[in-house]
Amino acid sequence: MAAGSPLVRGFLISGLLLFTGAVLYLGAPVIVPVVEALVVWFVLNAMASGLRRMPVLGRMPAWAALLLSAIVVLVLGGLVVVAAVTTAASLGPRAAALQQALDPAVSRLASVYGSEAAALIDGLLDGLGLEAVMRAVVAGMIGLVSHFSIVAIYVGFLLVDQAFFPQKLDALFPDPARRGRARLVMARVGEGIRTYLWIMTAVSTMTAGLSYLILLAAGVEHAFFLAATIFVLNYIPTIGSIIGTALPAFFALMQYQAVLPTLAVLAGIGVVQFVIGNIVLPRLAGSSLNLSLFVTVLSLFVFGALWGVTGMFVAMPLTAMLAILFRNFEPTRPIAILLSRTGEIAPAEG
Repeated sequence: MAAGSPLVRGFLISGLLLFTGAVLYLGAPVIVPVVEALVVWFVLNAMASGLRRMPVLGRMPAWAALLLSAIVVLVLGGLVVVAAVTTAASLGPRAAALQQALDPAVSRLASVYGSEAAALIDGLLDGLGLEAVMRAVVAGMIGLVSHFSIVAIYVGFLLVDQAFFPQKLDALFPDPARRGRARLVMARVGEGIRTYLWIMTAVSTMTAGLSYLILLAAGVEHAFFLAATIFVLNYIPTIGSIIGTALPAFFALMQYQAVLPTLAVLAGIGVVQFVIGNIVLPRLAGSSLNLSLFVTVLSLFVFGALWGVTGMFVAMPLTAMLAILFRNFEPTRPIAILLSRTGEIAPAEG
């Protein structure tokens, strides 16, 4: 069999994909903090760029904008950590009452639809393990910030090193033509990721802010923690919005142990998620990422299986980065076309 035959190339590509997947999965303890640091670094640069476009703050130098952005992120991160620890401490006593809070609703269903339907729903609720889900969500939030110091160190070194990126690029590509093309590709990748993160940060802030007002109006405890959780979950397409809508409703159910307040919180936050996710976000984002919906969902599950919650957060920007890289090389342009939403991709850079 010829070494260059399609079958051999298929085996080689499959083996390379399996090897890459194994490395990403087994190396997750080392890779995940680095990926998180890169995301934070991109967010800080996007925030700094946004600050420098403002009328008054635009006069500050780049380093001052980065420093101010870092201070804002540190303060907000500290507040979220405190809120997460406080919520976790009070969740234990409340979680035991969650299943009991559902008993009246199940009893009403039994009176309307019969005991068989009520028993089926009760069994489904027992199988879901809502108490375990609630604990897992809060534990996951705390776990995301548990290695904050490592990520902060990585981000600090990235911020220091970014001043030398142009010199490193010159050393990597001595040929001016190749260097110019590499600059264009990297600029396109950076612009795409920064635009996506900036848009998602603005949209997540709007969603979390409105949800916070709804939770305050409903008198739900731990409103700040829930709003911060909604903000973070909003970076996960589709699945994050669903969890971000259901989680405050579960907290309301534990607190009030009544159906009407729970439905009010569910409906209020659901409307916010629907309007912002289906009207505001498409107008802001447009076709900036140009990724297929199937590819979007698939990337969530693939990166989620590799790196857990962090993988789901970074699935979209990483997939968009791969799509931009693929379109700039002739052998991989067909892959970029398959990843795109419409099949139309921009020409190669340079």
